[in-house]
Amino acid sequence: MFSRLAWLLLPAWAAQPRLVRKEVTAEIDEASAGELMLEPEEKPTVLYSIQTALHNVEGIQVALETWAKDLRPGQLQVVGMDHPKGVHVKGISWHKSKCPDSHAGGACKDFTALAEAREKEVDWVVLLGTDNYAVTSNIEAALSQHSSSEPQVLGIRGCGDCAAGGLCGGGGQLFNRGALEKMLEAGRSSYLQQSMSEAKSCGMWGDVSNCRVAALHGVPVGDLPGLHGWHLKPPQLSQALGSSYPAPLTFHYLNVDEIKALHAMLQEQAEAFLVGNAGLQAQGLAMWWQDRDRYVKEEQGRRELPA
Repeated sequence: MFSRLAWLLLPAWAAQPRLVRKEVTAEIDEASAGELMLEPEEKPTVLYSIQTALHNVEGIQVALETWAKDLRPGQLQVVGMDHPKGVHVKGISWHKSKCPDSHAGGACKDFTALAEAREKEVDWVVLLGTDNYAVTSNIEAALSQHSSSEPQVLGIRGCGDCAAGGLCGGGGQLFNRGALEKMLEAGRSSYLQQSMSEAKSCGMWGDVSNCRVAALHGVPVGDLPGLHGWHLKPPQLSQALGSSYPAPLTFHYLNVDEIKALHAMLQEQAEAFLVGNAGLQAQGLAMWWQDRDRYVKEEQGRRELPA
């Protein structure tokens, strides 16, 4: 049975007009149109990595039934558990790892996930939790606008003490092939040691330690609009689902019923999230930045870090 929040979302979303793909208006210049249309010339190879606890089979199962359902074999890895009984989906990489199911273990699982992704030689790896929902088609369209070879990390900047600007991992952390090559240039063992050392210096926050290791190797960290690391109330979620730009990429702080409800909504949503109105594009992006700044401030306070 869906949660009360999930049921509230259904009528709110249903009242939204369906968005269909339109030509971008002449008001938008050629460069902006290229950014907004998100039409990939060549689809990047993207690995989605879910870090989880040993007991959380339900969370993985729900991901496999919803947002990860249509991923191709080899596109999903799970760090924190072996292949559980009852999960019959093929083509998933399972890594139990030696990381504990704790706050410190979360950082350890991040490092394991990145090391495994480096060996797979994918264009991008996206780090997520079981309380995330990922709109994979939008993520891959967005990443197609970024180089996979020029080292970079994308996410929500701002959390922690990091020379690259900080990183808040709630909405997902995205590392391209170039970043992984730089961060692991001395080999897996050296990378894991360096990452754990940085984690111990920042309260064992995995996202911040990832940022610090990236900075040590000259890898920049940037914002990716459309990632939602914060909890969205029904009206906000309805707006995000109908956003023309930024298109929704991830959602956070969702229980299994809410993930199922959100997936049902998106199955009814038109494939395109873009409309030809430059004013609405700018308004949507401004709202995302406003929410992002509020989220970073709250995260800094929650982690007892200076804003």
